[in-house]
Amino acid sequence: NFEKDWPDCAVVTLEENYRSTAHILNAATAVINEASTRRVKKLWTRKEGGEDVRVAMFSRDIAEAKGIAEEILNHADYNYDFSDMAVFYRTNAQSRIFEETFRRQGIPYKIIGGTGFYERKEIKDALAYLYVILNRHDDWHLSRIINIPPRGMGKKTKGMEYLSKIASEKGLSLFDALKELIEEGPVSAGTKNRLKHFSENVFRWRALMDSLPGFEFVKRVLDESGYAPLLEASANFDAKERLQNLQELVNAVRSHEEESGQSIRDFLYDISLIRERDGKNFHEKGVSLMTLHLCKGLEFPVVFLTGMEEGLLPYGDDFSDVSEMEEERRLCYVGMTRAKEVLNLISSMSRRLWGRWIYHTPSRFLKDTGLVK
Repeated sequence: NFEKDWPDCAVVTLEENYRSTAHILNAATAVINEASTRRVKKLWTRKEGGEDVRVAMFSRDIAEAKGIAEEILNHADYNYDFSDMAVFYRTNAQSRIFEETFRRQGIPYKIIGGTGFYERKEIKDALAYLYVILNRHDDWHLSRIINIPPRGMGKKTKGMEYLSKIASEKGLSLFDALKELIEEGPVSAGTKNRLKHFSENVFRWRALMDSLPGFEFVKRVLDESGYAPLLEASANFDAKERLQNLQELVNAVRSHEEESGQSIRDFLYDISLIRERDGKNFHEKGVSLMTLHLCKGLEFPVVFLTGMEEGLLPYGDDFSDVSEMEEERRLCYVGMTRAKEVLNLISSMSRRLWGRWIYHTPSRFLKDTGLVK
């Protein structure tokens, strides 16, 4: 504690805010003043007036994304460039629905500090499983997932070298060459058992593909392949984030089925087209999409702070840890004070988890602003 160690030091408080209007600053200050461990400061700005802070509550997350897209287009028609606007969210998985909605509406965007949803490793892995189930002779995708989870078939292992050699010499697909590897290849008994189980699963999943709703089928593959359980068992934060992205993939399949009435096959075809065109949607002068952790130090004339619900912002399901709650409150404050002129605080009453609707209550931070009762 600096002040305790140096009791004669002078404390200079920096209280003037040069970025935000008074309305934005007042709402943000009301949130941060609820923090029990923060030094009290009376922030002020010379930018009096300005637009009122806007609060919007939607019934579902897709309505949230469409509502934001509509507001962005309205701003772009009158006062602002796309690059003047930013959408903040608490978790990376939330970007998917904004990417898809903006793509459909022709809104250029860029993802700050990350990659597009369908370019994330775990999403590519999951899609590779589905492509192999659809066509087991797809060597490209089989090579990607044959050792995910680990099955003793890394790129430089004897097993993989043998598999590639047999396939090349006999004109077989890698999948068909698996049978010979399992029977007499230079791999351990454990590897052979895991590959046999994998091969049998591919045939079984193929038979199930048209008999289950697409979202349930994808979730079953993620579970039975061992991919989702592998991430669930990890204490690593990165693993938790990847699992959230896989949950969002299942949500995407469910949404696709409801909106188009099409099958998982059609979904995979559409995704291949999206990935081909995705580069055209990314634009340096587009709307910025980013997590709250990445917005510190940035500023935008217009900000949309999304997902303001209990469990998402603040994030988690156990709020007994005071320090964690204070950190969530600081994140919210930072996000709010990135806005220079227009701040939109947005929540959704329901979001999907593994394809099924989960209902939420508005964030306590919304209530702290005094704008919501």
